[in-house]
Amino acid sequence: MVLVCTSLFLAGCTGLVRSGARLAAGILPAAYLPHGIALTAAISAGAGLAAILFALASSRFRLGGGDAVPRVSALVLGYLTFWVVTTSGFAALLTFNASSLMSDLPAWGPGAIAYVAAGLWLSRGPRPAAVGRLKVAALALVFVTIGATLWSHPRRQTQDLRAGGPATSRPPVILVLVDTLRPDHLSVYGYDKPTSPAVDRLAKDGVTFTRAFAQAPWTRPSCGALFTARLPPEVGLRGIHDSLSASARTIPQFLKSEAYATAGIVSSVHVSAAYGFERGFDDLDIGPSYVMWTGVSKALRRLRLLQDRDREGLYPRYDARELTDRAIRWLNRRDPERPFFLYLHYADPHQPYRPAEDRWREFAGAARSLEQPPAAPPPQGTPLPPDQHAALLARYDAEIAYFDRQFERVIATLKALGLYDSSMIILTADHGEEFFEHGGWGHAHTLYNELLRIPLILKLPSSRSEPRGVTDRRLASSMDVLPTVKHVLGANWNAEWSAPSLLAPIANDRLVVAYRHIDHPHQRTIYTADQKLIETLGPSGQVVRQERYCLGTDPEEKDGDGRGCGPGTIEWSQLETRLADADRRGVPSDKVNIDTDTAEELRALGYIR
Repeated sequence: MVLVCTSLFLAGCTGLVRSGARLAAGILPAAYLPHGIALTAAISAGAGLAAILFALASSRFRLGGGDAVPRVSALVLGYLTFWVVTTSGFAALLTFNASSLMSDLPAWGPGAIAYVAAGLWLSRGPRPAAVGRLKVAALALVFVTIGATLWSHPRRQTQDLRAGGPATSRPPVILVLVDTLRPDHLSVYGYDKPTSPAVDRLAKDGVTFTRAFAQAPWTRPSCGALFTARLPPEVGLRGIHDSLSASARTIPQFLKSEAYATAGIVSSVHVSAAYGFERGFDDLDIGPSYVMWTGVSKALRRLRLLQDRDREGLYPRYDARELTDRAIRWLNRRDPERPFFLYLHYADPHQPYRPAEDRWREFAGAARSLEQPPAAPPPQGTPLPPDQHAALLARYDAEIAYFDRQFERVIATLKALGLYDSSMIILTADHGEEFFEHGGWGHAHTLYNELLRIPLILKLPSSRSEPRGVTDRRLASSMDVLPTVKHVLGANWNAEWSAPSLLAPIANDRLVVAYRHIDHPHQRTIYTADQKLIETLGPSGQVVRQERYCLGTDPEEKDGDGRGCGPGTIEWSQLETRLADADRRGVPSDKVNIDTDTAEELRALGYIR
């Protein structure tokens, strides 16, 4: 027993030292310090509570006397059970995942010490005289456990929104990103189903860019490019273990330097403090929507009380209604004397497609008679029968329509507060979604247009003279958003970006680059107005395959031989050189450990198989 207590104590101290070193080195975000303290308090309080309940039971049933070893052994066994269902420990032990075990040591090590210490004190037998004090202590620990747990989520960071510089007359900036949203499923982009009336109305007040592309086919590197106006490799974002490089400056950081209040309400694990995206935010809310105490959901899953289909809907993310509720609450409570930046990251169209309002049959056509339509795509390369394919698309459309109805509430709130006309509103996506156009499903696996083409709608403050309700066919990208914000504010930011403002003249020979590094083989692509080159790379970075598309005559990217491009095209060899040059501008990636619980979320999202 002494060996067990000593081992737990040394493990906890090792974890604390390791985490402290990583915080000091900047490897872990500073926001993890209060998270670690809160999580340790939650587990320690929970451990002490369990010990006190054990003591109360002993006093109630007059258990005690004799050998204390069975009591202490029972307490240690109880604590280990408590640990494996409320941390990553159980799955980490099964998979021999040392990094996950180490990530939890700072929390459960001190908790174990508190548990064993309480057990040793209680091991001498029942203490009827202390029952009253034990009940009070138990009640206090209940509140400590609940309070610390609610603040222990590593992706919820809150600071004082009123801290900062003086008020200015600069416009509110609202960036709305809809995860996995294809532009060709929005009415304003020509879709024949009424999925997006609120988005369509926003487009009538702004500019719709019809040829906008993301810089990656999955969320984290795409949002990195959006936030920094730099290519993903330039900010260290390549694979699933990469975080935003320490030198990268983001939209909220730039706006905070202009005395803006900055807030984000996010429904994705990728845009969180775990990967460096908390920088510049006064308030970054990415809390879970279903189980506030994540330990409860872990326990339920590991005890098999949640089925696989429930797990898909349980990983922490807000649905559109929950996210919009929080956005409206923030807008109503903000400091009216300060300009603000609000980032809303919706994820409803992301698989699994389980629309909160079961209206998918409105979009299903003949497939509406299906009793059990698929909620997620089949494995890659597996086709669906036509009726199931149509039903899957209908559920995706219903998710878009559900987002649109909630987005309408955001617009209505802005109008009610007198903010809509003066606001700069950008609506976009991080990537698209494939529905077997090239033999696959979902996203992150190719660089074809169904994954890289995104909506981009820009609504400017009413004080500006640009025309409204127009379309712009120039080549655009996610990287253009930050330079456009700078342009509208007239800010003097010391930054060098290769991307232009959407309001400035864009050269006819503009190039747009994107990457796919999430798994092998790696790929990269470069666009012109009429051409697209995709290169597949081998293990040592050499080009092993090229696909050349003339988008004017082959918009669906079916014939990759590069023949049939119109006049004024660039030599393919020049595109190869430009693409290789862009690749050389990358910086080393900052790696982060993915603990077992985050891995479960990423697996539910389809990023880990």
